[in-house]
Amino acid sequence: MKKVVAFANASAKRHSVFSEELDGTAIQSICETRWVERHDGHLQFQGDNLVKICNALERISTWQDNKTSSDAHCLLQTLRSSDFIISSICLSDILGFLGTTVSLSRFLQTASVDIKRAVDAVKDVMEVLRSKRQNAESVFKQLFSEATEQAKELDVTLKSPRTVQRQTNRSNYEAESVEEYFRKSIYIPLLDSIINDLEERLSPEVLDLFHLGVFLPNPHVSIRDWDIDIEIVKVKKVVEMYRLFINDSESTVINEYRLWMTKWKREYKNNSAIPDSG
Repeated sequence: MKKVVAFANASAKRHSVFSEELDGTAIQSICETRWVERHDGHLQFQGDNLVKICNALERISTWQDNKTSSDAHCLLQTLRSSDFIISSICLSDILGFLGTTVSLSRFLQTASVDIKRAVDAVKDVMEVLRSKRQNAESVFKQLFSEATEQAKELDVTLKSPRTVQRQTNRSNYEAESVEEYFRKSIYIPLLDSIINDLEERLSPEVLDLFHLGVFLPNPHVSIRDWDIDIEIVKVKKVVEMYRLFINDSESTVINEYRLWMTKWKREYKNNSAIPDSG
């Protein structure tokens, strides 16, 4: 996908061809740092868009420029391969499905995130992904059907690679059908990788860091809704987590917190600006 984006944006002439095929929409880069944009970059290679991108590459492959036409032909063959079609459909199912990783990324990047809502959101996503993993056979059957339709639009047939007795570059998978092969070789490993990655990135220890937000007054909540007792429970949690870095006792930190919140309540009553970030 990155190579296609780079190829399309390498010259104004190529960019124009892709823009024409995509109904005036520029092909989007795959962002390395912002996860939401990275999701969007992957999802643009789905459905009708993939057909349009292939149409653009097919047009460019007929140009007289040997280097450009050869590169376009190679990229076109890759996008029309069984591996790419299946992989992109599987990735779309995991990244783009409502309630899974794309919505979680947007939620966790909001300016103010409540710890309980954050934990619940992560649990919901993990539950959806684990359910997909437990029911991989039935879930992938639908995905394979979508991939088959996508392949028909690209005028190709889905087929598994030739297997040999001794394989050095990829694993051999025992499968009685093309569907079973790709379920074992692509969908299940992809699910396992994402589940393991989320478990590592969003462990309970990481989610506990959201408690640090207790020291920031929330300008979006009315002062009458501030519950000091609930907030102090969060303060105690922070003190426990960072005991090695805090020289004062828990009671001292709590008293300082009460003074801190009293200050911001006064500022709130005086209609002063309330900060919502560090």
